[in-house]
Amino acid sequence: MMSCDERPLALIQTVWIEANFTQQWQLQDAKNRFRELIRRAHDDGPQAVTLHGKPAAVVLSATAYDRLTRPTPSFTEFLMSGPDWPDDLVDAVNDRACDSGRPIEL
Repeated sequence: MMSCDERPLALIQTVWIEANFTQQWQLQDAKNRFRELIRRAHDDGPQAVTLHGKPAAVVLSATAYDRLTRPTPSFTEFLMSGPDWPDDLVDAVNDRACDSGRPIEL
């Protein structure tokens, strides 16, 4: 029997699994139908495996795993990897006035 403190967590886990995975498998079913589990992970997306009704594992395709584990570029690398600016735009930016704007009275 779950305590009062465990019930909300169990509900959140169940909702999270149902919202994020195309199918959830009980551990025994996953073991017995392993080939189908792998095929579905490849074709349909991540598959959740539960143990006693609680999330225990997630089976991903190799492609999805590679996408999750590849290194992400730093913000600077991301900005520098963009397309080159046209020369006329660079010249226009560099030739703009260096004034600080209009004077205001405070």
